[in-house]
Amino acid sequence: MERRLAAILAADVANYSLLMNTDEGATYTAWRAARNEVVDPRIAQFNGRIVKHTGDGFLAEFPTVLSAVECAVGVQTEMSERNTHIAGDRPFQFRIGINLGDIIADDEDIHGDGVNIAARLESICTLGGVCISADVYRQIANKPGFHIHDMGEHRVKNIRAPIQAYAITRGEAGIVAPLPEPVSTTQPELTEPSITDVLNAISTPAHSLTSQVVGRERELEILSEAYTQATRQNGNIVLIRGEPGIGKSCLSHWFCGQVQSADTQIVFGQCHETLGSPPFWPWLQVLKALHGSGEFGTSTSANIFESLTAGQSAQTGKTVSTFSGDTGSEQFLLFNRITNLLAEYATQRCLVIMLDDLHWADRSSLLLLSHLCRKLSDHSILVIGTYRDREITRKHPLFEQLGIISRESKLQRISLRGLSPQAVSSLLRSDVDHVLPDELLKRLYEKTEGNPLFVTEVAGLLQQELPRFAEGQLALEIPDGIQEAIGRRLNLLSNDCTDLLSLASVVGRRFSLRILSALRPEDNKMHTLQLLEEATGRDILRESDDKVGEFHFSHVLIRDMIYEELSLTKKLLWHSQVADVLVNLQTQGSPQSLGEIARHYYQALQNDQGDKALDYALRAGEHAYRLAAFDEALAYYELALDVVNTDNKGAETDKTQILLGIANCLHATGAGHRDTFRALDRCLAEAREHQHHNIFAEAACRKIYQVRDPKLVQDALTTIEEALNHIDPNDLVIHATTIAHRAMALSYSSRRREAEQDANMAVELATKSGDQHSHCNALCMALLVLRGRPEKLSERIRIGEQALQIALAAGDTFLGMDPLEWLILTYQELGDIDRARHLVTLLHESARETHRFKPHYFAKSASACLELFSGNWQLAETLIEEAIDLGSGALDGGADGVYGTQMFLLNRELGRLPMIQSALKQMVSEHTPMWKPGLLATYTDLGLLDETRTLFDELNGSDITDDELLLTRLVYLSEACVAIDESDKAARLFQRLLPYSGQMVSHPTAVCFGPADLYLGMLASLMNKLDDAEELLKRAAVLSRQAGVNMWQPHIAYRHAQVLKRHNYRGGKPAFRKLLEESHSTASALGMVNLIGKIKQLESDTSGETRDNLHGLTHRELEVLNLIAQGKSNKLIAADLNRSLATVATHVRAILNKTHTANRTEAAAFAIENELCDP
Repeated sequence: MERRLAAILAADVANYSLLMNTDEGATYTAWRAARNEVVDPRIAQFNGRIVKHTGDGFLAEFPTVLSAVECAVGVQTEMSERNTHIAGDRPFQFRIGINLGDIIADDEDIHGDGVNIAARLESICTLGGVCISADVYRQIANKPGFHIHDMGEHRVKNIRAPIQAYAITRGEAGIVAPLPEPVSTTQPELTEPSITDVLNAISTPAHSLTSQVVGRERELEILSEAYTQATRQNGNIVLIRGEPGIGKSCLSHWFCGQVQSADTQIVFGQCHETLGSPPFWPWLQVLKALHGSGEFGTSTSANIFESLTAGQSAQTGKTVSTFSGDTGSEQFLLFNRITNLLAEYATQRCLVIMLDDLHWADRSSLLLLSHLCRKLSDHSILVIGTYRDREITRKHPLFEQLGIISRESKLQRISLRGLSPQAVSSLLRSDVDHVLPDELLKRLYEKTEGNPLFVTEVAGLLQQELPRFAEGQLALEIPDGIQEAIGRRLNLLSNDCTDLLSLASVVGRRFSLRILSALRPEDNKMHTLQLLEEATGRDILRESDDKVGEFHFSHVLIRDMIYEELSLTKKLLWHSQVADVLVNLQTQGSPQSLGEIARHYYQALQNDQGDKALDYALRAGEHAYRLAAFDEALAYYELALDVVNTDNKGAETDKTQILLGIANCLHATGAGHRDTFRALDRCLAEAREHQHHNIFAEAACRKIYQVRDPKLVQDALTTIEEALNHIDPNDLVIHATTIAHRAMALSYSSRRREAEQDANMAVELATKSGDQHSHCNALCMALLVLRGRPEKLSERIRIGEQALQIALAAGDTFLGMDPLEWLILTYQELGDIDRARHLVTLLHESARETHRFKPHYFAKSASACLELFSGNWQLAETLIEEAIDLGSGALDGGADGVYGTQMFLLNRELGRLPMIQSALKQMVSEHTPMWKPGLLATYTDLGLLDETRTLFDELNGSDITDDELLLTRLVYLSEACVAIDESDKAARLFQRLLPYSGQMVSHPTAVCFGPADLYLGMLASLMNKLDDAEELLKRAAVLSRQAGVNMWQPHIAYRHAQVLKRHNYRGGKPAFRKLLEESHSTASALGMVNLIGKIKQLESDTSGETRDNLHGLTHRELEVLNLIAQGKSNKLIAADLNRSLATVATHVRAILNKTHTANRTEAAAFAIENELCDP
């Protein structure tokens, strides 16, 4: 089913039933001949399509109104000529009705009010005539060759409002020849314009410079200083605020005119006063201006926005990725690209960006402004913005962004107040060609309060009264306010001009001659131009600087005044007509804003335009969403919901889809889980009531994805179970997706076995469906369910590789991103760093191709992780900063957590922990428990054993939560356990880490902590299992060497040496020294300051040992050990030392305990290895 705009032709043969009753066979034969000889050829000639035959007539559609009318006139003319030559009583006469309207087309028929109206027009048509609707009339009124009669309004069956009809009679219409070459018979669809088309249609915002600015010397000084700073690569922002007419735009535009030069580029962005402008409207204008300057090289303003659109639209019609929930983050990637583009331009010339009327800016444009302001300080960019401070309430989007801008950039605010009496006098004297008395100047100042627009309006009135000055009769009545002053100027216009401006005010502050001409088909273009010239001459309107035939009201107050004076009836009628004109222009190839069309139809809602308002609001919402303008998409979806609630015509499916769109937008804007849940619950309730099972399932899956609080998982599970009870089991794609999300919920509930069963079922269903996207997503869901399962590592690699191969086979870069991310993490666990690096490279390339945020950020963060692993500190730090710059504020704090973890490891290895200790303590005191493991590691490294023991007992005292930070806690707890010699606590930690033996342990997406066997070896040593400890440490060294030179090799050698020392240098001191030398060599090569300090401390402790204090052996115990090494029994030792046998036995037990040896033979070997025997 397809919805589109088309010209519909309905035709009926008069008296067909009577003719059939007279002679059925002859009538049918004659009708077939007329169709074959006249009707069918004419329809084909004018590129029409016969939708269906109705026995005594036919229904056809045409790509344009003109072709439908030409065909109808041609058919009637040819049938008239043909009838004069037909013998007998079988002449045929048609009635034909033509309408322009929205249709819903399927494979067999077309439907909708547009079709019904065409049929009703045919019913009131005269024999041999053509009857057209008002919409058709407006399209052909000025076309040559047609003579048209106004038939007035008619009430017809099943159409609520009267319809205006016009007649083209057979004898008075000429036949317009068809096009020399037929065009495609494909019907034109009203599609959203490309960004390039929109940019081409954008006119530069008007910024006519005033000849002077008076009374603003201090404000100009602030602007001049800000500009000077910007030219020195110290960018900043100046915001000018004040009431309407106070001169904000005048001041900023005048200043821009003063500084524009070969070294400075000025670009303007004007915010739209109503909902309906394209997303990012002021920035589109800025980029349009810069793109036109030719300074961007290969970059264009169009492809910045279109690239993101392409990346999003790649999903259209396909199963949405299970992990597409961070869509809002796409906005930040878009902002980065635009900011970098502006910064690139500013390396060539100082860039001044003038943004007017920020109080009307869409929230997405304001977010982009805030993002740019974070980067201003390093670039030659000056941003000047204006806004009405009276309109900025606490709930206004600009209010929030002002706080952010002031914190993150050098912001200066200029608050404009009324001009001084002296400035008012100066302004009046410059605008009025007469010396004004001081008393009059005083009265004017008191009345206008120095408002420049008000003063200028009064000056205009005074200038008109100059003839009365000479006669001494001036008695000017000063207006009570600026509106009255403007009203007096409007009263000087002719009635025709006033009518034209009234219609223009409905279009908006800006409009084109083309639109006005289409709205006034009865008026010739020359007359319209004369009226526009009259309005321009009185400065009511101004022409566009760079686009012929485009105009705007000189001040928005003027447009508002004219619009508010219109009656409700005129507003309804004219908004509807404006929308129709915009639609027609769109079908003719002139790009128009979908949002603008939606706004006009919405304003005409009471004029039976609900269907169109709904249609275009949904289109505008989808378009804004693809451009990452999520707040604007939300506004359009809410407008669509209001249409459905106000003008409900059985649009339950639309309503449920709208509610789902609202929920998705709320999530994308970061509105919070509560608001998103509330919207999802509304969607679920609506879908449940009207049994829209697929939408219910989609909303249920979204709800599962949104779950963060374990308490809410059960409610989400109940919802997904309900969805599974109703969806069609034969719809394998929907079924697989829903089962996969249930697996996710079960895994959140720690019901691993059930989750794994569901994940396998989802994969099986998706495989049967044959849908590659569904299959790949189901496999990725299985990876999510199996994450954190070390025993499933090989299975996870197999599943991830399978998902990646499916994506590659599908040729879908977008689809392959989730498998790449999972595989990178999995190969890090395996220790196959080369494979992980290769996959990161692939992910970088994919992210650049699709311009999606999440893989772009993940690739950057994973690269930082790998460089940390390899000890490339400088590159790692650069990548870490780039990652947080990209992800800050975009991942609900997730990027901050990754940044903190990576920077902690970096600072630790470079010996910077003393500098960050106080900051860590502060974060922990602010109830941020995630930083406690890091604080524990800091205490451990700094030798603060009392603090280490306290925090260790706190973190190890309760159950260690099995979450994403599990391995981070286990690693730092293991290090602390060894440092404080808590041998009785080691077994518990050992058992928790044992499943990871043979693998690397990592913080997800942030850092790799090296082989698990490193920490297991340390703990085994603490448990006095020396053989196990050495075996584990050797395995850790092998796994580490397989990954190439990396930071964990010297750590493993150092910890191994530490274990040998603890166990009295088992293997001898040479083995101990060799390990320390290996550790020191690699640590020095990598610049590992912290580890080098530890190595030196261990060497120092060893060099200070003597025979008397070695391992705590007393002098007498050393004597006994020496005799044991000589092979003497306790009895012989007692005799040599003149001690009792019991005393010697006590010494032997002490020696075995202190040397961690099991018997006399091991003790003797220990003495020999450590050179404790007499020569």
